[in-house]
Amino acid sequence: YPFEATVARGADFETCIENIDIGGPAMIRAAAKNYGWIAVATDADDMAAILEEATTHGGTTLALRKKLSAKAFARTGAYDAAISSWYADQLEDKAPAYRALGGKLRGRSANAAGAAGDQQGHPFNAPPVRPCTR
Repeated sequence: YPFEATVARGADFETCIENIDIGGPAMIRAAAKNYGWIAVATDADDMAAILEEATTHGGTTLALRKKLSAKAFARTGAYDAAISSWYADQLEDKAPAYRALGGKLRGRSANAAGAAGDQQGHPFNAPPVRPCTR
């Protein structure tokens, strides 16, 4: 269910609710939890590494599966954050008891705002405002 795309196109409240995926994120989280045996891909860009390891080693390494697991949990977390932020906006709740942020870091920059000289900054690419009519 394409919740984020549905909200971005300005769909009504009920359509947005109907496009919240429950089973997909649950399966991704289950696969990520079982990283010892499963390589979970939530990004097509990871397929090259998976195929490379499968070709080279006859399967994926534990190190890659752990990396993919962490990425999967981050992706489902960002999806959940999009839903909770949209819901808070719909309820006009400026200060919900729980507020989740999710998005994608744009890269690493040693000169990012707030980074000390010995630290790397991580500019945050916040998702665009996602209007949805009531």
